[in-house]
Amino acid sequence: MTSFETSNISSDSELAQTVAKQSNEIVIGTIVSINDHGQPMVEYSLGEDIGPLAALSTISVATEHIGRQVGLLFVNGQEMTPVLIGFIHNPLHNFLDNLQMGESITKVPKHPAQQKTEQEGEAKEPIAYADGDRVVIEAKEEVVLKCGDASISLNKNGKVSIRGKYLLNRSTGVNRIMGGSVQVN
Repeated sequence: MTSFETSNISSDSELAQTVAKQSNEIVIGTIVSINDHGQPMVEYSLGEDIGPLAALSTISVATEHIGRQVGLLFVNGQEMTPVLIGFIHNPLHNFLDNLQMGESITKVPKHPAQQKTEQEGEAKEPIAYADGDRVVIEAKEEVVLKCGDASISLNKNGKVSIRGKYLLNRSTGVNRIMGGSVQVN
């Protein structure tokens, strides 16, 4: 990019967009649907919201991939012609991809506390299954999803705890907070 081209750029978002186009930088997008021609419809942002666009793809994409993050490049650097080059790796998606549809998992490694309860004669098997439309993970006492310093806990008494160093809550529609009482700080 020449200094003349740089001087004609009027904002940071235009600069990011120009740099991404000219350097063939990978842009992260999301598959939002599959169109009638079988092409993935992707959303991404290069400084402005352009809505979903049909993308060319170097990999096979199916309806079960809707919602997955993907890496995108652009034909001749034009942001209106995205090329999906691959999925962003996520261990949860690997688990879901390898889970047989409709199959229940009963041989989940047991937590030491659960092994102790089984020794006392109270065996409580966790259950996880997928039926193609949803995934259910069920336990008698508590379900915990944990990664590093972040966790989500669901207790049988109805308590939901979300903990982390940084929490982000986004919504493209209404974002409601409802409760018997709502406390902030």
